[in-house]
Amino acid sequence: MRNLLFAEAFARGMDWLQVDARTWEQVPLYSYRDFDFIMACNSLHLTEQGLALALTRIFSFNTKRVFLVSELYPGIEALPEREDYTLRFSEYYETESSFAYHHIGEVLDHWTFKKGEKLSDQELRDITKTLAVQDDHLWIKDSATVGMFWWEKNQIS
Repeated sequence: MRNLLFAEAFARGMDWLQVDARTWEQVPLYSYRDFDFIMACNSLHLTEQGLALALTRIFSFNTKRVFLVSELYPGIEALPEREDYTLRFSEYYETESSFAYHHIGEVLDHWTFKKGEKLSDQELRDITKTLAVQDDHLWIKDSATVGMFWWEKNQIS
């Protein structure tokens, strides 16, 4: 993903782009205090903190603007409102989010890892019912909701 980001940025004349390879939980707040803009991409709901705490952490940077692109977990109603920031833009998009596997062992390893423990017999049956064969791979077809949000810090009078 970093290579794709760099290639796209370079093609658009942005050769100054820097990517921090640390996980979200590893980034100390003081590292980015002077930035006006933060972009957190794609999967904050998958961090150890979850989306709500990740957003709290983002806003604690106290930047002038926050732009967030993130996949949103099922059932999220709305993002929490902030007294110190105004939401200027929000859009939601449905996108393809399927998984492709080479063999059934890979399917089971992936879903066992996602669950963090051995799958029950019912879970195994449910997963195998969702499998489709296409282009010599096993697929679980799915989609995801991605949100784009832009906040600006409110001016203190």
